[in-house]
Order: sequence, then C-alpha cells, then structure tokens
Amino acid sequence: MVNFAQLNEFEPGVFADAADAWEAHATNLGDQRTALGTEVDSLSDWCGEAAEAARTHFDGLKGNLADSVGLLERIAPALRTAEEEIGGAKRLLDEAIADAGDRFRITADGTVQPSGDLTGDIAGDLTDLQDRIDRAVRQATEADERAASTLRELNPVEIGLGEAVTDAANRDALADFPENGTPEEIRQWWDGLSAIEQESLIHGNSALIGSTDGIPVVARDRANRIVLDEHEAILETQLGQYPEGSGERTRIQDRLAAIELIDERLASDQPDRAYLIHFDAQDVTDRDNPGRFVIATGNPDTADNVVTNVHGINSTVDGNIGTWLEQNDATVDAANRADESESTASIAWYGYDAPIGGEVLDGSYAENAAPDLRRFQEGLRASHDGPPSNNTVLGHSYGSTVVGEAAGSGRLHTDQIAFVGSVGTTVDDASDLRLVTGDGDTVRGDSSTVYAGRTEQDFVGSGLSGMHGNDPMSDDYGAYRFETGTGGDGPSIEYGHTGAYWDREESVDNIGRIVTGDRPVADR
Repeated sequence: MVNFAQLNEFEPGVFADAADAWEAHATNLGDQRTALGTEVDSLSDWCGEAAEAARTHFDGLKGNLADSVGLLERIAPALRTAEEEIGGAKRLLDEAIADAGDRFRITADGTVQPSGDLTGDIAGDLTDLQDRIDRAVRQATEADERAASTLRELNPVEIGLGEAVTDAANRDALADFPENGTPEEIRQWWDGLSAIEQESLIHGNSALIGSTDGIPVVARDRANRIVLDEHEAILETQLGQYPEGSGERTRIQDRLAAIELIDERLASDQPDRAYLIHFDAQDVTDRDNPGRFVIATGNPDTADNVVTNVHGINSTVDGNIGTWLEQNDATVDAANRADESESTASIAWYGYDAPIGGEVLDGSYAENAAPDLRRFQEGLRASHDGPPSNNTVLGHSYGSTVVGEAAGSGRLHTDQIAFVGSVGTTVDDASDLRLVTGDGDTVRGDSSTVYAGRTEQDFVGSGLSGMHGNDPMSDDYGAYRFETGTGGDGPSIEYGHTGAYWDREESVDNIGRIVTGDRPVADR
C-alpha cells in the first residue's frame, strides 16, 4: 500500500531508470545467446557421439538463455507502466498541495486541515481537496499493486520454464552447493549462480534457500514467503484431522494465529519493511517442537546497525508473537531517535527451541541453541553489502542465557552484547565472552562492549537472576549497567520482566543508544 508520505516523496524517473537497466540486461543476455548460436553453428562439421552430446547440451543452454531473455523483457514494460501511472498520481497530488495555498495545511499522513477557523466558505473546498489527495494516493496504491502482481508472476513456471527445465536448473545450481560450508562460502556460491538458477531455487527449493545463513536476506525473504503460504495451507488442511481440545489442534491454531500476525507485519512498511528470514511451523504432533521463525524490521544486509533480539521462555510460534513484533519495531524507532542519520534493522530471532514454563531451569536449551545463533550471526556478516554494519545481540530473560552460552563457549559475531532481565549468562564475568567485530577481530567482553539492565519491578531480580551463572548486573561481572526505569504500573507481574523494557522510554531509548553504538545512560 502506498501512503501519502511515500507518494509525496516519489521521484519521477526511478521506475523508468530501472526499466532501462532491465532492458540492457535482456539485450546483453540476448547477445550472449546469439553468440552461442554462432559458435555452435561453427561446429557443424564435427561428427560422432561426443559431437551430438555437445550439440544437445548447447541447444538446451540456448533455450534457457532464450527463456531468461523473455523473463527480463517482461519486467521493463511493467516498470514503465508503473512509472506512468504512479507519476500521474504524483502530479494530481502536487496540484492538490499547490491549491491548498495558505488556507489549508496538510499533515504528515495527508489529512487536510484549515489554517484558521473552519467556516462555511472553506468547508466545501476542504472536502474537495481531501478527496483529491485521497484519490491520488488510491490511484498510486492500485498502480503499485498491479505492478507488484505482474512482477510476482514472473517466476520460472509462469514464463514457460516447465518442471524439466527448472529441475535441471536446480540440479545444476545445487551440484556445487557447499552443504557443510561456512556462511561466507554459501554467499560466494549464491553469487556465482545465474539469475535463472537463483530464481529456480527460490521457487523450487524455498525451504532450503529460506533457511540457509549466508544467502542474501531479500532472497531468503522471497523464499520464506512461499514457505509461509505452504505451511498455512498444510495447517489449514490438518486442522480438521484433530478433535477440538486436542494438543495437536491447539498447536495448529497457535501456528495459524502466528502466521496471520506475520502476514500482517509483512504487508506493512511501518516503521520499515519487514523481511522473513526463516520460518518453520515444525511437526504439530510433537509437543516439544514449538516452531521457529526469524523476522526483521528493516533489511539487515543494507542497514548501518543490526540488532538480533533473542527472547526466552515460551518463545513459540503462536498468537502471542505480536508482542515481539511490536518490540522489534519499537527498537527501530528508538534507534532512529538515537541517530536519525543511520539506518537500523532489528531482528526477532526465534531460531531455537525455547524452554516452556519450568523448563527454564534446564541449561540444555541454551547449549543446543548456541551453535545456531553463532552461525546466524556469522551469516549476517556474510550477506551484508558494503562496509560491515555495527551489530548487537540482545538477550532477554532466558535469551540472555542463550547469548551468553553462544559467546562463552565459542565466538559470536557481534560488536556488542546487551542483557535485559537476565536469568544468568553461563559465564562468571564479561571477559569470558568472546565477540568477533566487523573487522574480524576477536575481543573479550568488557564494560565497553557488554551491557546489562533490569527494571526495578522485574521479578527475576528476586532470587532468579543467577539461575544460569553469575548475574550480569552484579558488581563483579564487569558489564556496563544501564538505566531501565522502574518497570512498574504494568498490567501484570510479568510486565516488569517483559513489556517494560520496550514500552518505557528510559529503557527502550537506552537500547536504541546501544544499538547505534552510543553510550546508554548509566543505571542510577
């Protein structure tokens, strides 16, 4: 959906320039196909089984190139149509804004208000002006949705690449897949694929592409949206197979509720576009599998600052994830307040099987999660474009135990670590934590890189803080303790341990400062 601010800031020519670029790609690929045909024709005198096999291979390659050209040639017209239609809506908006003159002011969301008293003389003009603005935004939204629909349809099957071709492209692409490779090796493999191979894998091996660290976030997001739709369809089919009140049916309903919330967040671009980096509803017949997902507000591959939030007990794929999605957005808002000159991406990492209820006493959940968190953070470094981002890992509640285990038993790719509401980090002090900076240097944690905060009303402070090792809020731990406020006046006893860290300005603003590399306000 296009909003008033986006249309008002639309720069004519941006889609036309993109169309020109895609046409240039199509022309270049067409030239390569022609050149290949010329080379094959020059081998006409070559005879025998080897010659026949070679000609068959080259004919197939020419066909793939022709299909790729057809794909690219369909992109440019869609972009040019969007340029014309959205540009027309922009002109209508500009005319309405100009006609507002001094008599009206237009708010950031496109609402028209009188500059003075609303008299009968101008009431009709105000209504007319509002209708014109709303009509322009509506036209832009409709044009945007048409263009998006057209571009989404340009997948390998839609352009005529049947299963035989896409399967062949997948086999060729996966032949060199570094199954046990590092995220950096994965990124190099991905960059070495052709555009058609990448597209084939996104559509034909969505689960693999969506879950592999090191592959660019944009590609993972596209793959995981397919996975999300597939899981939703499967879960809806399974729903009728289990009786009301059964554990399986309840888990299905929980996952469907979570999918609905994820869908809603993916459809919004406020405060920034969301990217689905991983999704797996897992087996609903296994009560020990709560499901996994990773979602980002903002693109980690292009952001200046990236924070990974690791939450604790009861972190399951159910209808309660809306709270964590809101906290993701709140972190980005706080970071933007701390430094509006830089971009920030905030990630909610549910990439592990979290303990449920009393299982919080069990340290094995953190031990099992630590390798996955380390690899995920290493993957963020590998897929990031441009200079290294300033990375933070924030552990909340039992999530701090996971983060501490990841950095204490290995090396965690992050520039700083923050703990809030910690139940222990598995280590004695900050220096036991090993961080890998954006420059690739391994450093031990200290008060300049490790932060800890706890609200006054956090019940963890009443005897639970050292459950899994030394309390990071203790004097001998060596972390920088930052202000988080009282955490009081919440709707429940859990509020001081959860929502208060992101709802209260004294806490979330300090989180924003940490994420942007600034020094937070010290705990009083």
